[in-house]
Amino acid sequence: MKIMDEMSKGHPLSSTYLTLWCSTWDNSFATLSKPRDMAHAAGFGGQRGEHTWAARMKRLHELRFIDIKPSAVGHLGHALIWNPHLVIRWHHEQKTPGLVEASYIALVEWALAIGAKDMTGALPAEIGQAA
Repeated sequence: MKIMDEMSKGHPLSSTYLTLWCSTWDNSFATLSKPRDMAHAAGFGGQRGEHTWAARMKRLHELRFIDIKPSAVGHLGHALIWNPHLVIRWHHEQKTPGLVEASYIALVEWALAIGAKDMTGALPAEIGQAA
């Protein structure tokens, strides 16, 4: 989540992402039918809370951490949460501005130490096509 926040240049994404993560079980899919509740859970309140949340969702989508699909409720109907390790690895390969090398190295070291196998090997083609 630190890497997401570093990549978003002063508009932290981690609370929005964590809210999505907590809104799914084991299928990486979240329904966004209650934007006010999602905004509140992410820490955005007041008159601009939903707008701020929607802007963070858009940025998460632009950075390919999530995919967004519309529903009858609106353009933010559903979210598919991609594996963040794979997305961050893709950004590293693309040399995306804002990705701090020291943070990336720390993530790789930690992931390898805990046995996360998604930090090595080939990246799935879907990551580059997510946005």
